[in-house]
Amino acid sequence: PPPRRSQAALRPFAMGLPPQDLFPGADWARLQRRLWRRCERGELPLGYGPAEGEPRLRAALAAWLRHARGLRCSAEQVLISSGAQQAFALLGLALPGPGEPVAVEAPGYHASWAALQLGGARPVGVPVDGRGLRPAALQALGPGCRMAVVTPSHQWPTGACMDLERRLALLEWAQRQRAWLVEDDYAGEYRFDGPPLPALSSLDREGRCIYVGSFSKLLLPGLRLGYLVLPPALVPLLQRVRAALDRQPPHFEQEVLADFIELGLLARHLRRCRRAAAQRRQALLQAWARAFGPRWPLQAPASGLNVYLPLASPAEEARLLEQARAAGLTLGGIQELLRACGQPGERAGLVLGFGASTEAQLRAAVARLAQAWV
Repeated sequence: PPPRRSQAALRPFAMGLPPQDLFPGADWARLQRRLWRRCERGELPLGYGPAEGEPRLRAALAAWLRHARGLRCSAEQVLISSGAQQAFALLGLALPGPGEPVAVEAPGYHASWAALQLGGARPVGVPVDGRGLRPAALQALGPGCRMAVVTPSHQWPTGACMDLERRLALLEWAQRQRAWLVEDDYAGEYRFDGPPLPALSSLDREGRCIYVGSFSKLLLPGLRLGYLVLPPALVPLLQRVRAALDRQPPHFEQEVLADFIELGLLARHLRRCRRAAAQRRQALLQAWARAFGPRWPLQAPASGLNVYLPLASPAEEARLLEQARAAGLTLGGIQELLRACGQPGERAGLVLGFGASTEAQLRAAVARLAQAWV
């Protein structure tokens, strides 16, 4: 049976959640039982492990990323974290100095902003448009900015996909500035129009990209396993920070995940989730068109697990959010995200997640929203 989920996670349009109902709990439990039998036979250590993560999982991830995301990386470049959030915290503690500017997307992922400030860095919002972050805006930050965080495969929260021209411009900026490009590839595997695009990091020839990945969108957020792929020059520094922060990642979850990848179960699960997400996206778009027509047109996202609805004004956003939440629906607002990042502005819109809800649940949620927005 699927794992139990909180009521909050089950609310319609909840953002940032994968198809949790498809999690292969039976396979995971079987691998856990096999792991404990190996422990009982003395085949696995029960004490402390390496701070950078178990070698077998790092090797499995490097092979997976070479195949699935086009990265040219070795196991030695992979560092296991407790989700993407800790990965950003590690980078915030290790790289920027106190007061140094770090370019981040605005609107963007507010939790990464907070993590990057742990070492005293100063996040500076860079505007995004329909093609993602605007590289020209980075030039205005001057030579003191030596790190930028981007979501090129699916900009959070607008869903914009960065084209090749902008990706190359970002890499040129990083090379010229001797800066670090942090690629948050949180939903790169969920692409619906053609095969997944190669990661920005796959284009890097100068060792300026840091790749951040997580299993929150591929498996479950509660698993709390993520990773960084680091340029070789940064590996020793990040390993020391990782060891000081919380000693090591959870050993047993790493071993089970390594089995899950090596046995082909992750690839099979991702194919299933991608099909389900595509069907759920289509159900949402069709129900939305019937309910609202041209009044609030909703564009099909090429990737990711959420859709973005631009609105005319912050006042309209606030009104629609209040009505939707009164009806028990979980929507996100662009103004709220901008305020969380300390970036006030006039841009307005709503974000609706579709990954964690079935097609029937999405159709029912749109009907409730239509009643709330009369």
